[in-house]
Amino acid sequence: MVWKAMTPGEVCDLLAYFSDLPWPLSRAEVHRLAIEHFGWTAEIEDDEEFLVNSVSGLSDPDVATVASREWLSSLNLQVTDRIQDESAESAAFLGDVFTSVVREGAERWGGPAMERKKTQEVATWNMSSGGKASLTLLSRSVSVAFFTPQRVEADRKAGY
Repeated sequence: MVWKAMTPGEVCDLLAYFSDLPWPLSRAEVHRLAIEHFGWTAEIEDDEEFLVNSVSGLSDPDVATVASREWLSSLNLQVTDRIQDESAESAAFLGDVFTSVVREGAERWGGPAMERKKTQEVATWNMSSGGKASLTLLSRSVSVAFFTPQRVEADRKAGY
């Protein structure tokens, strides 16, 4: 089986782009900027626009953009195809992608905070913008999230 993944440079460029935006921004503004910058697309479902990473060719191209009130709070997307049938080969593939992105991120932003749980491994960077970037290795995929400076501050005030 052959699975697809974004390159480590592509993932880190994406995180750097979102980190460097002039936050706060609305969900609609982020969609527009991502479409213009990355060539992604927007689709409408149930009268709501959602963002699609139509460039990387992954099996799950949806980009989750979560807004808190009028401002975007986080953005999450797959870095790899979603694995249907888990195997030693798929675990090695996902592990290699995760390690490569962590290595690239460490070169750019320093070593991440690492957290291992029973079913996942997470690497998190505090970005210079005040936002956070998080890379997650699961048994079926690798995903990345960017949390805006406003979300990070709200989490801090809430004790997270």
